Amino acid sequence: MKPAHRKKLIATSLGALVLGYFASMQFMFIIGEVRFSYYLLPALLGSAVGYLIGTLITRKDELKEQLETARTQLDNLYKDSASGSWQWNLKTKTLVFDQHWADMLGYSLEEISSLPNSWESLIHPEDLDSCYHDIERHLQGETEQYQNTHRMRHKNGEWLYMLDRGEIKSRDAKDRPVIFAGTQTNVTQRKKLEIQLLETRQKLSEYALTDSLTGLKNRKAMTTYLEQVWA
Repeated sequence: MKPAHRKKLIATSLGALVLGYFASMQFMFIIGEVRFSYYLLPALLGSAVGYLIGTLITRKDELKEQLETARTQLDNLYKDSASGSWQWNLKTKTLVFDQHWADMLGYSLEEISSLPNSWESLIHPEDLDSCYHDIERHLQGETEQYQNTHRMRHKNGEWLYMLDRGEIKSRDAKDRPVIFAGTQTNVTQRKKLEIQLLETRQKLSEYALTDSLTGLKNRKAMTTYLEQVWA
């Protein structure tokens, strides 16, 4: 007998026994006797309740096993990768991350919930709409791959830049996306260099239009302004 069936059988039997025994004691106390017909209805009700509880327990175990299986698959698939990996089941609305994904943000896997709102809470509020916009475009078939760079909060409070890439891995019989998976790479250093380079270019542009002695706009600035006005 499968473990799931065994749990349901035990729960059903216990439900029938407990509720039937409780009812028998009540009948004994109230009318002074116990008949099989008195015991039957409470026993049936108890078995139904027990079966429901057993079903809920086994369903929880099945979901936990599915999450662990998905996590193991991700660990095996990306264990040699410098990127962390994630898998989003759109049907069950659960997210699974590998250890490296959690390590990049300073967390253990136990601290990361499998619900999407746990992932949302780590993203910078100004970047969240952009993430979902790019995700939706891919799910609607507008892009071959989902890609987005956004800020995520490290456990120590620091904001890190993460490059997210992903794509649909499986669909159901109606061609609706089911498994959406990908990788996340820490690009904080590269992003900081890009920002620094942009700031340097802006400063160089300002210097080119400013007289170094007086700090006033020079002839080139005047010429550029007149060209813009003329245009």
